[in-house]
Amino acid sequence: MKTILLFLFACTATYAQEFNVTRGGLTAKGDNSQYYILESFEGIPADSLYANAKRYVQKNYGTLGNSIKADDANKSISFTTANVGMKTIKKGNADVTYLSNYTGNIEIKDGKAKIAYTNVDVFANGADNTKESFPFASYWNKKGKVVQPEIKKVVEDHFNASTRLIVAALKDPNIGAKTTGW
Repeated sequence: MKTILLFLFACTATYAQEFNVTRGGLTAKGDNSQYYILESFEGIPADSLYANAKRYVQKNYGTLGNSIKADDANKSISFTTANVGMKTIKKGNADVTYLSNYTGNIEIKDGKAKIAYTNVDVFANGADNTKESFPFASYWNKKGKVVQPEIKKVVEDHFNASTRLIVAALKDPNIGAKTTGW
């Protein structure tokens, strides 16, 4: 059991960049003034990172109301989402599904990528099909104490998992590779 826990800790420790929910939005964990995270991809040129990012975005965000919002070849790509399911939680006798709409931004340079999420709208559809919004500022009371830790954790888990998937896709040498005709 200790070996399994050590392995899981080692796997998660290699990914240090994460987002934290603050009243103002998603910020880099440990630096609330930074609304993005930076990832290094030593030795990977911007055009390869961009090709991987574009293919990933097209594959994972190109349908169901999601779309590419801006595309600046070899520099950046932005996409918008609609009704992305984050997590379903049992509350009493009902299941509550938390959803979000947001804009994802990936900026590329040689060996680096900046990832950010803006215009984040977190909500749940009620039993009578009404939208209940959960703006970031509502997770805290006036004294600064977190009063909605469950929703805060759902949001952080979702965006950190999404970021890990983007980072993995950017590292994948095959995702944006050109075919050679063989």
